[in-house]
Amino acid sequence: MERQNNILKFALFGAAGFGLGGYLYGISIQTPLPGTSFYVLLTLFGFAAQAGVGGLALAMALRVNPPRALKMVLFCIFGFLAARYLLMLPFALVIGDRFSGNPPESYMLNLLFGFTSGVGAGTGIWLSSGRGRSVGLLILSGGIGFGFGLLITTPLYYGLSPQHWLGYTVAGTIGGGVLGAAVGSVQTPVAKK
Repeated sequence: MERQNNILKFALFGAAGFGLGGYLYGISIQTPLPGTSFYVLLTLFGFAAQAGVGGLALAMALRVNPPRALKMVLFCIFGFLAARYLLMLPFALVIGDRFSGNPPESYMLNLLFGFTSGVGAGTGIWLSSGRGRSVGLLILSGGIGFGFGLLITTPLYYGLSPQHWLGYTVAGTIGGGVLGAAVGSVQTPVAKK
């Protein structure tokens, strides 16, 4: 029973952290600013804030010392941003705007975007934790959690009144909960009978 409670604690910390971070990201991309460069910088800041707050929440659940917590936050931000801009950029350059705004293609794009972001977050958490055997679990759980989260919230990003803040909050909560549960299962030893 202690193992399940510990995994649930990590899932709740991950959901709260990445959900709050998703809210910050959603608000940042809905803020009207003059000029494209301001928008790009604000989006970059919001995306880094989502990863940073989520990484900090998982570091708090682990009760690590401040230098290790900072390492988790930075690795999570780096993983999120690397996945966003290195894995998604070639796809975006090839496809261009053909996917944006078209409902069937938008679902595919958000699934891919969420999966790559989650893979980046899982990789960042894995690199900062130093757990060699858990690489597959953390990377896949991050990808599946964030991919599913963005897939089911796709209708919130389009239409007459897009609600980016709500969509990214819900997607971050789902992805962070799944990734947090994976971190909890890796950190909690199985009780022997």
